[in-house]
Amino acid sequence: MDIKKAFDTVNRPILLEKLENFNADSSWFCAYLTPIYQLVYNNNEHSNETTTIRGLVQGGCLSGILFALYINDLPDAIQFAEPTLYADETQLLKTIHRDSIEEDLNQLQQDCNNISEWMIDNDLLLNPDITEHIIHSNRKDYKIFKTSKILMDNSVIHCSSTIKSLGLTKDTFLEWGPHIKRTKSNSYGSLNKIRAIRNMISEKVAETLTESFVLTQIHYLIPIWGKCSKKNFKTNTESF
Repeated sequence: MDIKKAFDTVNRPILLEKLENFNADSSWFCAYLTPIYQLVYNNNEHSNETTTIRGLVQGGCLSGILFALYINDLPDAIQFAEPTLYADETQLLKTIHRDSIEEDLNQLQQDCNNISEWMIDNDLLLNPDITEHIIHSNRKDYKIFKTSKILMDNSVIHCSSTIKSLGLTKDTFLEWGPHIKRTKSNSYGSLNKIRAIRNMISEKVAETLTESFVLTQIHYLIPIWGKCSKKNFKTNTESF
């Protein structure tokens, strides 16, 4: 789930109230967060300044922490699934059993409904174009689950065959082909850039650049995707 314009839409009065609930002295944060002015420039002319009650400074040293505190109580609205928060992206993980498909899906839908209500209460919006869900299963069970629909704010959430999670590309059957292909493509891109300047740098510098920009991509989360079958790995790394 992706929160639409997350940092720009944080309601600062609500944030200050939440900071008080954390026993933080909100007066210091109030001085940091307010007043914030906004105006529009166009053809060397500008509108009058107006104060805003929304938004955190993009790239501010405290913005990430403040946003994390702002959504810290989101898991309290979730009853059945397991939430994982990554800044403005939230993931829900729910096991669906063969013998209780309808019940498990209803529980997942209830959590989605609760999240929608939490978003309203906290003056935030989900981005339906980026919010998506994926089913991890074997090929036999996938036929059972693929017809399931999840709604968020009365909109059907798109079911994807691949999804990115902190730089890891997961596919439906966890065969890791899409992640291997992306790693291969990114590694080739980095190698081509190093090759373009190879005559201008020493061998030692070339080795350092290769270790920094190529091997780090290959080694990233390799304990997870490195468990793929040899056949799948060979298929997706041909000509590498």
